[in-house]
Amino acid sequence: MSELLRVENLEVSYGAVQALKGVSLEVKSGEIVSLLGANGAGKSSLLRAIMQSVSYSKGSVYFLGEKLQKIRTDQLVERGLALVPEGRGILATLTVLENLELGAYHRTDWQNELQGIYALFPILKERLNQNAGTLSGGEQQMLAIGRALLSKPKLLLLDEPSLGLAPKIIQNIFRLIKEIRSRGISILLIEQNAHMALRVSDRAYLLETGKIKLSGSVQDLLSNDELKRAYLGG
Repeated sequence: MSELLRVENLEVSYGAVQALKGVSLEVKSGEIVSLLGANGAGKSSLLRAIMQSVSYSKGSVYFLGEKLQKIRTDQLVERGLALVPEGRGILATLTVLENLELGAYHRTDWQNELQGIYALFPILKERLNQNAGTLSGGEQQMLAIGRALLSKPKLLLLDEPSLGLAPKIIQNIFRLIKEIRSRGISILLIEQNAHMALRVSDRAYLLETGKIKLSGSVQDLLSNDELKRAYLGG
């Protein structure tokens, strides 16, 4: 498998608070990689740094072999990197269709792919002309993912996709995550529900207080007693 993303020794600070302390990770083509950790561990800061929306004092980020430096976030989207942020980032006063259009702002052929989005998320087709703010939490999450997919990403960054959703909806979201990977899109997944994340992932990293504490295949991490006690209730 070829390398899509490589993060090397990344350090991010907010004033006197250091959020990331030399984080390194990689995602290869075709993988789902999970980033686990408690609130405040630095997971969202890492995704924002990858998207070049927060600056880092040390380290490097490479996507498709290119060092991402002084590259705007919108240019990263054009290169094939897309983020579904924590909280979804839906524009509530715009319709479902208008939100989807925003994901494809840099493309002219996006309408050809709407049927593929509807196949993944049939409820969005039924709600096209509704304001996005009237959707349920699960429907908004589907819209956020659909919007990101219309940018035609090679790598999708998902930040807490199950947050605030009912268990039945969470099961559906993770089924969709596997379906997205089957369409050739790699995924870097931040998720507090470690059970669900590991169930769909190939590899995982555990981030604690800004440092990678553990990493390896899902099988390796599932056999780690420390991780089982802290995150899996084992």
